[in-house]
Amino acid sequence: MYLLSKSFKTFRSSRSLHTIRTLEPLLLGWGSYLSPFLQDSPLIHDSDHSVLSSKETTAVISPSLIDLRKLFKTNNIRDLEVSAVGAGFAHFLISLFNPKDNTSKVAGVGLNRFSQLGKHTTENPAHVLYSIPGKVSQISCGREHSMILVDLEKDLQEVYVSGSNVYGQLGILDSKDNSKKHLNHKFPLGMELSPIRSLKGFIDHDSKISQISCGLDHSLILGDNGKVYAMGWSADGQCGTGETKNVYQPSLVKGLDNVKVEMIGTSTDFTLALSQNKKLYCWGNGEYRNNMANIEDDKILSAINVVTDFGEIKSVAAGGAHSVALNTEGNVFTCGFGALGLGENNTHFVEPIQIPSLQNIADIYASTDYCLAKSINNEFFVWGLNNTSEVLGIGERRHAFEPHKLRFDHLKIDPEYSLSKVALGNSNVFLY
Repeated sequence: MYLLSKSFKTFRSSRSLHTIRTLEPLLLGWGSYLSPFLQDSPLIHDSDHSVLSSKETTAVISPSLIDLRKLFKTNNIRDLEVSAVGAGFAHFLISLFNPKDNTSKVAGVGLNRFSQLGKHTTENPAHVLYSIPGKVSQISCGREHSMILVDLEKDLQEVYVSGSNVYGQLGILDSKDNSKKHLNHKFPLGMELSPIRSLKGFIDHDSKISQISCGLDHSLILGDNGKVYAMGWSADGQCGTGETKNVYQPSLVKGLDNVKVEMIGTSTDFTLALSQNKKLYCWGNGEYRNNMANIEDDKILSAINVVTDFGEIKSVAAGGAHSVALNTEGNVFTCGFGALGLGENNTHFVEPIQIPSLQNIADIYASTDYCLAKSINNEFFVWGLNNTSEVLGIGERRHAFEPHKLRFDHLKIDPEYSLSKVALGNSNVFLY
């Protein structure tokens, strides 16, 4: 989306003098690796990667304005759009889209041991920049891998992946033999940004991709035909194939026959899926009864239907040991283990229970140990376990066992405009 800056341009016509605002993208963030890119931080020299691992990169503890000029090393950001952001275990990717040349510029920051930023570097952590033809519409990041969805001309799409393929989470077949019968799993430990050419052989040719999502070591792709494909680590059933074997190519999740899924949510080791008729499904790790199914199985190897009684579901999000669901009345429900938003003495529920302090919620998000909710009034609430990256953004290193309202009044954001998108990771949070 676009947010207007405080700068103005003036031009003269034959009839009157006109003053218009110029457009600049806006990005808020907090967590690790961000302090060199804040609007009040010193400029980083092109070759100075050491600053990312120095004491100067202490965690940003509250919502702060990210200086996109520093992050992308350019002054030309007006009329560009922050089209997508992804945050993983210890890295993040941000895309700036230029509609004039239909090109996206991607900035990646953080750990890069397996080239999860998209480019190989000798520095770790690192800061990389590269361009991709088309508009990057979605980014999702896992522990040590990344996925990027790009919208091209003529209604075409491309999915790019990078990083570790140890468990098959990139879904890339051997380049010498792209057949389904002869697979070579001896991939490099780390892979620079590459398209998943094999998708054409596994996903219906007439289907478009509506969502991509990364767990820690597995990946999911949702088609607009309602089918879900998975690849990667599946020791706990993360890929939903009915087995605990790793999956090295995009494979259909089982248990969803005649079900059209409209959204998926994963961040760690299990998945929640919501069908078009608002039925809930889950698969993957089931420890602490984190999936709203309230069954004893700690490994759910294929999708099962979860029966709920809290009204029509609007949205779902999966954390690590917990999950959250939002109904159409704006109420939030949670279950599992951890700082669930219900107080310090209420940390384990096997069935969904409402978080009473959250009302009129428009959307929900979850990462491994914490959650975030956005209200219909564009207010943001966070709760969960904090860490050394200060992912809660509450200004102090403590856990939040109940929802905490995030403050933005110190940032002087134009009140006429609102933040509409969120990216959560284990080390960072972004609003844009």
